[in-house]
Amino acid sequence: MNETKLDLVDPKDVVALASYRRAISRQLYRDEDRFEQVQIRVRQHLLKTLGCKIVDIEKILQWEWIPRDKCGFRLAGQPLKVPIPANGKVYAAVEGISFYANGSFYLNLIEADENNALFNSDDVDLIMKQGITGASFSLDPPSDLPHPFQKATWVPYDALNGTDFLATMLHADLLLKSMNFLAETSAKSPFRTRSIRDGAYLALSEDLYQQLFKESRAEYGRISSSVRMWIESEPIKYNIIEHDGSITYRFGPSNMQIKYENRLEYDVEYGTIIGARI
Repeated sequence: MNETKLDLVDPKDVVALASYRRAISRQLYRDEDRFEQVQIRVRQHLLKTLGCKIVDIEKILQWEWIPRDKCGFRLAGQPLKVPIPANGKVYAAVEGISFYANGSFYLNLIEADENNALFNSDDVDLIMKQGITGASFSLDPPSDLPHPFQKATWVPYDALNGTDFLATMLHADLLLKSMNFLAETSAKSPFRTRSIRDGAYLALSEDLYQQLFKESRAEYGRISSSVRMWIESEPIKYNIIEHDGSITYRFGPSNMQIKYENRLEYDVEYGTIIGARI
């Protein structure tokens, strides 16, 4: 079970967040034609409290790896723009790792071109030099009042802070939320949204879109009604090959699962919200 502890609201923010909640309620009933103005005003107030600016939010959202149009929306069907580091390469997958009798090892990386690159040599260096054996990331509400921002937490914090590895997890989480709400948010202020219900704009591969939206309506219904969603890696299967004093671990596909919880329970003793999977 996952637990989410909600922070207390700063007294300076109570009035702004209360007006934001009222604006959301009116928008749900289509009685609020000024919702965007309210949202902008609340954002500016909260950012001032935090000592940040709108450009700081745009910098986080406008990650250079993701191709976008002039309005800040993802360009559907476009591959990632993975930069090629100086004296480095871009890759599509990790095929395995080989160990030799003299104590050396070799990563079997599948090189990529501009159409299928998923990571680069800087990512590999980060993981190897920092000794990263696992990572997690979450975007959660910062308070129990409706809030225009989400609070990001990740592990390991220092090793991932400011890296493309962290940006990858952030934007994967944002994409997951887009699927949940059938709406995509622009990376440019005022961060307008557009529907992805028809799949025309959703930056998913065609086979994944068909599976989630067309072939498995029941499963998508459960996902869209969930209260918490996350992506989790399944254990990677591998084969061991021994040859001329070397041992090679050849990896199978890295399968990812979308997991979700469909209700929340309040733990009175500890004052926490607990997600219960159905």
